[in-house]
Amino acid sequence: MPVTQFPMKWVEPGGLVKFDFLGLKTLTVIARTENFLKQRDIHIKTDQVPFDDVAAYEMLSTGHSIGVFQVEGTGMQDLLRKMKPDRIEDLIALVALYRPGPMDSIPRYIACKHGREEPEFLHPMLEPILKTTFGVITYQEDVMQIARDLAGYSLGEADLLRRAMGKKIASEMAVHQPRFVEGAGKNGIDAETAEKIFAQNAKLLSPTVPSCARDPILCISPRDSGPGPWDFACHWYFGQCRHRCRVDRYDYQALESCGWTGGSAGPRGFQPDH
Repeated sequence: MPVTQFPMKWVEPGGLVKFDFLGLKTLTVIARTENFLKQRDIHIKTDQVPFDDVAAYEMLSTGHSIGVFQVEGTGMQDLLRKMKPDRIEDLIALVALYRPGPMDSIPRYIACKHGREEPEFLHPMLEPILKTTFGVITYQEDVMQIARDLAGYSLGEADLLRRAMGKKIASEMAVHQPRFVEGAGKNGIDAETAEKIFAQNAKLLSPTVPSCARDPILCISPRDSGPGPWDFACHWYFGQCRHRCRVDRYDYQALESCGWTGGSAGPRGFQPDH
């Protein structure tokens, strides 16, 4: 595989493709948690937890998301409590929208989800594309599909539009705007509405990501007879105990009750026995 340290924009014309490789300690934590549970004769494979697990959504809806990649921050915990997700699409949309620009649409998504507001579509042709996200442009695929269905873009042209909007390349957007309006006009969409749709796409696309990149890494399934969220949070990583046995910070009495004998010097080297 050819590898280069030249900037992406310099090597793309040469036919190379940029790949982002994401390393996550969360994956190590998950593996170690499963091993800890095996010691208690509890066998669970997190990658086999179904996406329609009711208990998992109930837990996340209370904001208990510490240790869950991308939704463990206080802002995300607050939004989880407000949204009360009950399907995997809610979690994917929440993570995708939680960034400058698109996050302004989160309150509307939540309000529409709970029936307090009705979804709004600038044109009826948008409804089949944005129905699952309550009229909110959420993913790069949304923008590409809008360009194809409303303005007659080919798949290749739609991808070029996605790149121009996502990277805010003004010169390319200036070319696409009249092309989009003209194409939409051929589908009976007036110029003013087409301009609004184009502007809405440009505003929301800048920080958005593909929906496939937002799929949550883990769904935890708490059950009365099995592991709960505290099991997941009880792990040892890089010499630091993340143990949270019903406490929000290091509590040495709680640690000792779970097998830690390191004294008051800290939890370095701690291996829980439960």
